[in-house]
Amino acid sequence: GISKYSGRYSFVESNEARRENPLNSIIYLLQLPYFPNKYPHLAEKCYELIYKLYSDSSSTSHARRYFASHHSRFFSEQITRCLSNNMGGMNFNELKFVHEKLPLVTKQLKQRVWLLKTLSIELYCSSESSKSYNQELLSLLYDSIETNQNYMMNEDQQDHRMKMLALTDTLDITLVEPPRLNINPSIAPRAKWESECVSFLDDMSIFPTINLKKLSKILKAMSEVELKKILKTASEWNTYFETCYTLYDYFGAWKQSLEVMVYKCFDNLQFRQKHEDVLYELITVLLDKLNSETTRRKFLIHISKAIVMLLNKLKEQNFYQFINFTEASGQYLPVDQLLSILRKLINGIMRPDSSQQMRGYLFAALLNYLQFTRRPTISDRNYGGNMNLWHAGEIESQWEKLLEGNRTLLSMNGDTLVNKIASDASDSIPLWRSVAFSLLDSLMKFDTNGRWLTLLLRKGFLKYFIEEDIKEDFVKNENIEVVGALFVHQTKLSMLIQIAHSPAGARELIDSGVIEKLNNWRYIDHMPDDSDSHYITTESTSPSERYYQFILPMLTLFSMLLESQPNNIEVSAQVLNFMSNHNDLFVTILGDKSQIITLSSLQQLFLTTSIFYSIARHEDLIRQIMSVRLKSYQRSMLNLLVKYCVNESWITRLNPISPYEEYLNNQSPLFKSAHDLQTEFKVLAASKVREIGKNIIAYLRIFTFPVSPQSEFEVLFSPALSTLEISNNREEILSPSLAGLIKYLLSCINSFNENDKKEKDIEAISQYDLEEMITQRDYRTYFSPSEKDTICRKIKSEHKTGTAIAKDTYYFLIENILAILCRHIDYYISPPEIEEFGYVEKNESAQIKGNDITKILKYIKEPLSKFEDSQLIERLLQRFE
Repeated sequence: GISKYSGRYSFVESNEARRENPLNSIIYLLQLPYFPNKYPHLAEKCYELIYKLYSDSSSTSHARRYFASHHSRFFSEQITRCLSNNMGGMNFNELKFVHEKLPLVTKQLKQRVWLLKTLSIELYCSSESSKSYNQELLSLLYDSIETNQNYMMNEDQQDHRMKMLALTDTLDITLVEPPRLNINPSIAPRAKWESECVSFLDDMSIFPTINLKKLSKILKAMSEVELKKILKTASEWNTYFETCYTLYDYFGAWKQSLEVMVYKCFDNLQFRQKHEDVLYELITVLLDKLNSETTRRKFLIHISKAIVMLLNKLKEQNFYQFINFTEASGQYLPVDQLLSILRKLINGIMRPDSSQQMRGYLFAALLNYLQFTRRPTISDRNYGGNMNLWHAGEIESQWEKLLEGNRTLLSMNGDTLVNKIASDASDSIPLWRSVAFSLLDSLMKFDTNGRWLTLLLRKGFLKYFIEEDIKEDFVKNENIEVVGALFVHQTKLSMLIQIAHSPAGARELIDSGVIEKLNNWRYIDHMPDDSDSHYITTESTSPSERYYQFILPMLTLFSMLLESQPNNIEVSAQVLNFMSNHNDLFVTILGDKSQIITLSSLQQLFLTTSIFYSIARHEDLIRQIMSVRLKSYQRSMLNLLVKYCVNESWITRLNPISPYEEYLNNQSPLFKSAHDLQTEFKVLAASKVREIGKNIIAYLRIFTFPVSPQSEFEVLFSPALSTLEISNNREEILSPSLAGLIKYLLSCINSFNENDKKEKDIEAISQYDLEEMITQRDYRTYFSPSEKDTICRKIKSEHKTGTAIAKDTYYFLIENILAILCRHIDYYISPPEIEEFGYVEKNESAQIKGNDITKILKYIKEPLSKFEDSQLIERLLQRFE
């Protein structure tokens, strides 16, 4: 009856009142060593009452203050005494439970359930307000027992593992099932007594319980002896299932406590040299439990969820290791332990009795493992804003060993593994399908010899993936089913993009009809016009963003297929056919009428212009299929060049639409970028614009200098030069002209020189200044000398590489713009008597004279003189002469 106290206690403070306080009496009883074993039911109710006090929002703060003031050691003592590997003198490792002992075991397990749940709340609430106390509790739970000297232990209690690992031994309890419940069907058919007498202890209808009173009424026709025997057996089954359910609830409480540590208190772990050691140990033990034949099938989902959580945390910690690495840190990568984790993960997925849900969690765990163990690259960036570095060369051999071990294990088990993953990707709920496709995407990176691709082809998986219809309108609908289908679509196309990286994979996709199938998908042309609905949100996305999630993977796949098969005219023909059938889509994309510019819209423009450039290599084909539309597309791309590259006012319309983009928009670049871009978000957008310009100029170069004998030079820019006089104002130019092209040339020259200066500044910056910059940007307050040296070297290397890439792009642009400019000047100096100007209105005075050449040289000679490529300048001046 003690649990009837609801948590509305008056937490009085006087000593006399405390003696009369029921809670004080409860705590006194629980601190008696013999109490939990001698009075297990009463002890269970005591723990339950404390949990209710903690879990009720109206009493939580009062209860915590009361314990902190009067019983500050209560939870520390309970962790040591109650959460032991021993129940009333019965050790889990030695005991084979029989029915007579189940009631005691069940009560003591319930005590642990309530204590663990209460402890989770205490850990959560104290993680920030009482850090030292929180660290003490964590130490008792996650440090090895032999290092805890707070409490003396008997020899039979010695266990050198961390407490949380020892608590998992409960899963190994062996329960002997009672005799079968044999009820004569003629007296009570099974369907009848089950429907009337059986209910369930849990919400998922896993653990049944039998109502003995109802059963005795149904079986009243039996003899008294038979009835007693049946009821005795039914009672044993009730006790058995109650114990099973309590074990299930116990592991759920254990997992809840683990989640609090991982998500709320992980940084408070102080007793380990590396916090990741805790994660490694927990993952290893849980995988052993997962693969054990004695582990009950009902526990496998709980275990799988915990493994996903721990591996995800391990992946997150990988970023922090980039800056925590020092020469003295020793073995950061426990290669053998990681390979053991991979082996056990694969074995868990291969379990014959694994459910689809369990495999889904293990697929997610394996995906986290592969992401964690991939070699960090120079482009790795962390949401948290740290100096995201790859590991120093001291552990390069460890990376090599780990990656080789991953390849070996995946190669040994790959065929069966890929077959199982592809099966779930074909037939499962959207969540698990998305996870399965994401895992296939990662695994295909290891398929260097095409073996798994062949398997997908042989078993018909690839054909099924490609031919599957999309039935949902991702743009107009926002319900959970449609969002799930959108995730499936994204992850599936991501996997196909990975396959398309290799020429052989691209060839198989083309032969499987992937382009024709995409051509028939509905909703492709349903691009929304909701420029006013772009907003920062974590709960939903605008129709435009959902459309981008739908269309961008498709455009990426086309771009990858064209890149992998550059000389395959059949691929270009199929993509051109797609573009013809969806002409309005590409007119809308290249028209770019939205008043708001986002990273997604820039990515869409980049992919579209990349596709046009790849197809333009087959000049005759594109002219044949596009015909009149080609001129419209070219005019749109020229207008894009004016909008984004000649006139830089676009940056005022740039808008972050996600929390991550908003975060980047508030971060200043470590080194100032060209054109004084003030945020990381703008720097990222500007790099996209630079690549868009590169695609357009490369496309225009092909039509300026046609290779095909059937093709002729096309006039792309008007001869207008009047706006050169106000070029420094960068005003809006309404039509593509030589003036605009020259302005873009000058902008590229300036950007090249700025990046060249930036590269030299990075090289010349002092160690002291760079350390100051890093310290100001990073959340940490202290770096060791070794860390500072490593960070500075890697920061310099990263930014120098990025600057070199930008310089290469600008060099490409300068050289090709000059070629296009010179070709047009050649034409306008002495135009032919009859000429189709295309989209330049025929003008008898469309001719450049000597004074025009002088004007052009006036504006480009000085910038070119600062350009370091003397050969390029010499070729240009020779051209003008």
